[in-house]
Order: sequence, then structure tokens, then C-alpha cells
Amino acid sequence: MPLDSISGGLISPNNYEFRCDGSTKWGKVRVGGGASVFVPKLTFGAWDECQIELTLDANVTGQIRKSLVENADGSIEVGNGNFSFWYLPVGIRPGFNDEGGLDFILTLKKKPPVNVLPFLFNQVGVVAGLQPSLATQFSLGWNDEFQDEIVHVSETQVIGASGTIWVHCPEYVPNSIAFYHSSRAGEFTDRNYRTGKIGHLYRMKATDAAGKWTWADWSLDGNSIKLTCSPEFLDGATYPVIVAPAGDTFGFTAVAAVEEALLQNTMRVLYGTQPSSAGVVTTIHVHGDSSSGNAVYFRPIMYQTVANGGARMTYGAGQEVTSTTAAWLNMDVTGVAIASGTEYWPGVWLGGANYPDLMYDNLSSAGLHRMSQAYSGEDVPPDTWSTGSTLADRRWSIYATYTTGWATITKVLGGSSANITKVLGGSVSNITKVLGGAV
Repeated sequence: MPLDSISGGLISPNNYEFRCDGSTKWGKVRVGGGASVFVPKLTFGAWDECQIELTLDANVTGQIRKSLVENADGSIEVGNGNFSFWYLPVGIRPGFNDEGGLDFILTLKKKPPVNVLPFLFNQVGVVAGLQPSLATQFSLGWNDEFQDEIVHVSETQVIGASGTIWVHCPEYVPNSIAFYHSSRAGEFTDRNYRTGKIGHLYRMKATDAAGKWTWADWSLDGNSIKLTCSPEFLDGATYPVIVAPAGDTFGFTAVAAVEEALLQNTMRVLYGTQPSSAGVVTTIHVHGDSSSGNAVYFRPIMYQTVANGGARMTYGAGQEVTSTTAAWLNMDVTGVAIASGTEYWPGVWLGGANYPDLMYDNLSSAGLHRMSQAYSGEDVPPDTWSTGSTLADRRWSIYATYTTGWATITKVLGGSSANITKVLGGSVSNITKVLGGAV
């Protein structure tokens, strides 16, 4: 449910709460804090499990004794002689969010005492990943992953001698921060974790009264998230200076922000996540496109981890893609049961005359394993996974749908309750306990 479809209201003179009524993901977004003064704090909650709290250091802003003001457009604002703060829930904005977002605009009424605004970062069940400039991640010269000579690297592009744009992202992504559930992914009957991504804190623009502007960049430093603006810009600025989002300040999205072309005739599986409950895998979702507009192919696969034997679990029919605009590919697979708390590797088999694109965010403890295999739309995928190389510390936009309940079990396994219990042994309650759901 987009944030612009929610109710909201003051819960005290210095606290405002946007309530995401009816959403299975978003519970509330709270702005403010404090009893006698306003504290510039944002609190986001997701799935009743995760919480993000960002509090701007009051030593920088000074005390804000005025109460929050509600505006007719649904925004709220507050300020003092040094700063003003403006917050507005927004609807879906392609490229920034797919579930709405929250804009946060900061006005510097005069030159601030520092060029770095530190936010105390507290979290529950959340992992944050800085999205650095691509120029700090890729180097000129031969690249084994791309099998190409890299001849150009910038903040937002990596280009090979072949002319292929191997990696690219929008200009508001470098020095931004992505937030994910610390361990969960997948879509369930009662939990739409999807990729596990909670949202994205995008790079911001600082614009002075004369129209001059520069980027304001985010960084992570332990339990602090910092917004940095060039001191030279602040020294020469005509005030007031407005620090505003390029699109969204915080976009609620399940989609990663960086796009990479991957070699065809390879199989890729996501590692580093696990389902929250038992169930049956029915669909694998991949956010991708064709790098050139030529036909490429995505075929869903799922394997056990190598530590658990690496056996093929399930697969489905391939999907042809010619669009150069990334979108969700929702591909059904033969149903297979999974257990709660066990890691599995959902992924995709890539083929075509050119390179398929997939999306990722930089994030520790997750990545993409690769196995070389000539693509086939009809052959059964290999029985056992064997990792050839790994793209580590990246969370890719891949996830599985898991369904639960006895109706799903009988649909997948076929027959009646009596037949299934006869074949599998035990009782209906024991089988549902293992496979997930309830009778």
C-alpha cells in the first residue's frame, strides 16, 4: 500500500505518525520525538519485525521549540532560526520506489556550523549497505567476470572495449544507502518479504537561492549515518540552501538500484537468505531485462546449498525478454517443499544472443554464485550445483514465492489427504508441520 494512501495525525505536539492501514509490510512511519521540543527523528517499521530510526544530532540543529504544522497537502513541517524540516508521503515513482515513499526536505536558513549532518542510526532486524561510486568498485583493464577489457569507469557506468555497458545506475544512487531485512526474503501468505529490501535512502541535492547545486552524499560510520555537503559549496552559497531529494528521500521498494549485464550460458543462484516458515515453492521472481534489446532468456531454477549436497530442487519454463527496461519476471516452477530456517538457492539460467541484465545492491553476506552451462529451454538443468565463481557482497533482486496450507500441499502432491498420508506416512498434522500451513 503506497504511503500516500494512508491515514495520519499528530500523536503529540512534536510527534506525527503516518499509519499504513491494511498493509502487510508497513505498519507506521513516525516523524519527530521529544516532549517539550521537536527532535528531528524518522522511525520506519516493516513486517512487525524490522525498525529503522534516524535521529539528526540536536547539537547541530539547535533546539526546535515550535510544534509540528500540518499542511493541506498532507505534509508536515517544523523549524527554528537555523533549519526547517518538511516531510511528505508520496505515491509510486518509477525508478525510485514501487510502494511509495517519504520525502524529507531540509532548509539551511544560514551557513551551518559543519558540512556533515550526523544521524544516529538505530535498527532492529535490519542491515544497511552503502552504494559506492562504481569508480571505486571497478578498474580499467581485463575483467574475468565480463570476459572483456574495461575501457571506461565513472560514478555511474562501466563500459567494455566491446561497447557493452556492463554496469550502470542512476546518478542519485552513488553514495546512497539500501536497507534490507537482516535475514529474510521470499513471499509468503502472510509475509511479503520479496527480496527482503525495506527501502532506499537516496542521494540528495543541495541547491542555493541563486540556483547553484551540488550532490549531498550519504555515508555509513558505525551507528551513524552522515549526510555530507561540499564545504566549498556551503562557503560560497546564497542562502537559504534547500537540501531535497532527486526523486525520493526514502523510497519503499523491493528492487535493487544497480544494473549489471551477465554472461549468457551461465546459471546464477542467490545465496545468503532463508525462508521464515515452511511451505511449497511455486514461483521464482527475477527483476531483469535485455542489455541490447535482442532476445535473451531467463529460466527459473532452485538448488540446495552445496553444504547440503547441492541437489537440484526444481525448475520451470524459460521466458524470452527483449525489453531494455527492467521489470519483474514471474516464472512458475514445479512445486517443491522447503523447511523453515534452511537456506536454499533460488536463481535463473541465462541464455540468448546477448547479455541479460540483473539488479543488485551492495550488501554484505549475500551474493550470486555462478555455474557455466550452455542454455537450453528444454533440457533438465544439471542434477548438482557446482560453483565456478561468485559475485560476493551483493543482494540481487531475486526471490521465491512460498505457499502454505493443506490445499497447496494436495495441489502439488496430488490426491486426497488419505492418499498423501498413506504415501508419506504419519498424520495430516505432522505433514503440515513439515511442509507448512494448516489443514
